[in-house]
Amino acid sequence: MVLNNINIKSMSVKEIVSILMPSIIGIYKSIDYLEISRNEFLEIVINVISKTKNKYNGNKPYNEFVKDRVKYLMKKKKNY
Repeated sequence: MVLNNINIKSMSVKEIVSILMPSIIGIYKSIDYLEISRNEFLEIVINVISKTKNKYNGNKPYNEFVKDRVKYLMKKKKNY
């Protein structure tokens, strides 16, 4: 399923997470310096989706938008 700004707004966070799960797990595995559990990481992803799904403007694919936002938050977390 393609995630666009119309169907994202009508989907639940759980539905979006299930579609993005392969990408989400890929991010978790690709960042070797994470010192958080998979569950903590998933909470961050769910939080990003919850806060952005109704504000998404469609400038880039939603999965890329979420990945970029999560990676940014992980780098920010590492620097503190």
